[in-house]
Amino acid sequence: MPTTLETTNLFADRRAFIGRSIQTMLNKPLALNLEERDRFAALNEELRSLEPLIEKENRTQFERDYNRVFARHLRFGSKPGAWGPGVSPDERKILEKRDMATAGQAAYPGATSGFLASMEFNAEVTSAMKYFGGVVSTCTFFETTTGTPRPFPVDNDTTSVGEMLPEATQMTAEDVPIGQTILNSYRFDSKIIKVSNELLLDTGFDFPAYLTRRLAIRLARIYNYVLTNGSGSNQPLGLTNAAAVGAVAVGSSGNTGFNDGSNTVGSADLAALEGSVDPSYRIGAAYMMSSGTLAYLRALLDKSGRPIFLGLHEGPPNSVLNYPVVLNDDMDQLQTEPSSPPVTRKTVAFGKFDQYICRRAPLWVYQFRERWAEYFQTGFACLQRADGSLIDGGGGAVKLLTNVY
Repeated sequence: MPTTLETTNLFADRRAFIGRSIQTMLNKPLALNLEERDRFAALNEELRSLEPLIEKENRTQFERDYNRVFARHLRFGSKPGAWGPGVSPDERKILEKRDMATAGQAAYPGATSGFLASMEFNAEVTSAMKYFGGVVSTCTFFETTTGTPRPFPVDNDTTSVGEMLPEATQMTAEDVPIGQTILNSYRFDSKIIKVSNELLLDTGFDFPAYLTRRLAIRLARIYNYVLTNGSGSNQPLGLTNAAAVGAVAVGSSGNTGFNDGSNTVGSADLAALEGSVDPSYRIGAAYMMSSGTLAYLRALLDKSGRPIFLGLHEGPPNSVLNYPVVLNDDMDQLQTEPSSPPVTRKTVAFGKFDQYICRRAPLWVYQFRERWAEYFQTGFACLQRADGSLIDGGGGAVKLLTNVY
């Protein structure tokens, strides 16, 4: 198949035509008249406008070629063998060209596995991940081309106000306190998925789509757990450890009339949690809790035995106090029994969850063809480096409700 540079590009064809026209005009023995000079200027202007279009078309065509070849590489490998025909030398150059341009020495001519996933494949994995877990579905992903430490500038100017002065009075100087949060890169992987080579050879089977789903679910689960609960020591600083405590639960006794201590969550607790977050962060805010906590709130009754949250508002399917609810089963669950010694559980979060930033390096897909060759199976694994933290400068974009047991 042709490489990107050999692929037909209508913009490039137009550029060649304009180039020939300009050359013909320059080769005239007589000076250009006014009409010809105007046409010459117009052709030059069009020529300049074509350059970014040609570059974009080349990139687009290359990604289409790469997606097709990458899917073939996943099914048949990079070389002919018992599992299939592999990819041709020209197709292999497309894989190597993108990987060497993107990842430097990460791939090299002659490599047999570990090619960077195509942008389409990467996007499909990312899209599928969003269906699993609370932090993964709400955080802001920041893609980087390498895994080197990346500083993110932060500031907290929430306590500063302007001033009103009399005429001819000098203004006060007050700098904005600017700092930075460094996001590193920690390795996440999907573990190895073994697939029968007979399945790979089945031409009617959309293997890339199958692999996308399996890898995405596995990565999303480990991402969400760590980005929720990570300690920040040799791992990302999870949301529940990065956010400050906004309220301590007093329980639902004020609603139900029962003395349940602080083992549960009541409407007053949610109101206190909401009030602890600055109003500027309440626009577009949401609650985050486990499905068990939400189920408890749905069944919460007032002292007359009527549901507290049923029918009191219109909103998303999962919503409380007119705020949407993001389900995250990696958050702490409500306990029914006290602990000895007492423990603190972080059961509900509230705020702007898109202030939690997850930086990610490029996605890698590895193939293991020889390890299970005697079983006629191929292993696949997905690997990505990432880190995350709440980037709000200490402004309290997210606050937590805790229960003490």
